[in-house]
Amino acid sequence: MAKKKSPNQLKLRYNRVFISIPHKLLETMNGYLVKPLSKEELYLVTKALPNGKSLSPYEIIVEFYKYFWYLIREDFLKMIQEIIKVKSLPNGMNMVLITLVFEVGDKGNLSN
Repeated sequence: MAKKKSPNQLKLRYNRVFISIPHKLLETMNGYLVKPLSKEELYLVTKALPNGKSLSPYEIIVEFYKYFWYLIREDFLKMIQEIIKVKSLPNGMNMVLITLVFEVGDKGNLSN
């Protein structure tokens, strides 16, 4: 059975790892960070999202994006690139509209 490392041993190990990381980004690293978002990157991120999730209870679930990717990919990419460019969400994108859908019967009766 492996011996459990003490907090000091772990700290020393982590420090060795962090010391090996350059303090300044190399040009190649910087290039990856500032290049425009590609369709492939956006697809990989979308594909990796867990199913059954959305940003809020009233939003589209991830499966929608995955299923209709072939239809929405170009527009979705343009939208994300624009958000990155202007560093802001478009008006209305951070709002939710809730609509009551009545069942059969009197719309004045709140139990419907």
